[in-house]
Amino acid sequence: MRTPPAFWGTEGNPTATVSMTEDGDGTPQRAVPLYARLLARGYRVGLQRRLGRLQRQPAKHRFLFPAETSLAAKGLVRVVAVGNATVGGSGKTPVVLQLARDLSALGSDVAIVSRGYRPGHFGRMRAKEPAPRAVDPAHDVVEQVGDEPLMMAKQLDASIPVVVGSNRGAAVEQAIALIRDRRSPQEQDNRPLVVLSDDGLLNPGLCPTLRILVVGAKRGFGNNRLFPAGPLREPLAACAERCHAIVYTDPTSPKLPHAPIPQYTAIGKATLLQASESRQDAVLTQFCADHALAFAAIANPDRFFDAVTTMTHDGQPVARQWHRMIRFPDHHRYDASDIQHLRAEATAQVRSQEGGVRGGGDVAFFMTSKDRVKLSSAMLKELCAPITLDGHGHGHGVATVHAIEVRLDVAFAPALSPESDVLGVSSPCDSLAMAILATIPTA
Repeated sequence: MRTPPAFWGTEGNPTATVSMTEDGDGTPQRAVPLYARLLARGYRVGLQRRLGRLQRQPAKHRFLFPAETSLAAKGLVRVVAVGNATVGGSGKTPVVLQLARDLSALGSDVAIVSRGYRPGHFGRMRAKEPAPRAVDPAHDVVEQVGDEPLMMAKQLDASIPVVVGSNRGAAVEQAIALIRDRRSPQEQDNRPLVVLSDDGLLNPGLCPTLRILVVGAKRGFGNNRLFPAGPLREPLAACAERCHAIVYTDPTSPKLPHAPIPQYTAIGKATLLQASESRQDAVLTQFCADHALAFAAIANPDRFFDAVTTMTHDGQPVARQWHRMIRFPDHHRYDASDIQHLRAEATAQVRSQEGGVRGGGDVAFFMTSKDRVKLSSAMLKELCAPITLDGHGHGHGVATVHAIEVRLDVAFAPALSPESDVLGVSSPCDSLAMAILATIPTA
């Protein structure tokens, strides 16, 4: 996503008062232009129609299951939509990844469905969307399945399929079929199955049984107005009423204390990996670069930049000196010119320092996992080529270059205890995954 307009009030105000008014309009921090208010009225009309379709959906996913499947009759399937109430990034993909791991560790079969970003083409949609398909992390590329689905498939165990498709209902059906094909006859319809949808809170074709709202930190809910007058996809009151749990991706995220649903905080932990074009990326146990730059093509790059520049590794900063934070559009596809631009920035910044880089100095490019999957082996090789300094007042020697992936994992902790648990769990669950599985009857 591009930088949001200033009148949204999304920057630097994560603790702003949260409005739960029915129409979604709060007191703006800055004057909202007339054109944005008028467009927001049109958006509201379309939103009300979509919400009406969601309210008329059947309670069970009858269309998802063949007649002979007893999973639905036994209530052993949960389709969980994980999304946010605002446009732009909120950190929901790490939440989906960790939920998948936690559910699998608790003995449930798990699959993930994702729309993918413009599958098949960057820059234009296909005239006819392809059928849903499972992501093959060993052979698929970003152009085929999208950056986020490929990233998830590479990070997850092979037992957790990632299915990409623009029709989310069909993608869920495909994911369920994949899981059932892997099961033995004895366990065919006697084990719980959870399908996690990365986004899709407002998708009428998904029909989820549970909805989880993810709330980001820095941008929050802005001026509490509907898009494009503000960042909200739907009024907070309507969203909280339809959801079954809330996950805050940062302790400073704006809270919804009046929402009568379980609320959790996702506590992040970063892992550094040395990206390599010729072998598997290796986890770094010790690392500190002399010079560092960061780049990202994500919806909320400032959140990543703030985190990485203050990051420590074994108690030590990951870089002695930070230079540039380079932003690309969300889902941007890197090419050779981007790599040349990054290297030119690094060379200029290093040479601008008094004395330059002498023997043993190094430069590091920090990136997110989503950016890492979009860099081919050839791009990594070019990016990590040593930087030679000319010695004309810029120091002497060769700077070693590293490409560092910052992989974010999260753990869930209870944030607020509601008066009534709409998940139907008799006692509060410390684990969000346990709360989801507690809604599934014992086979």
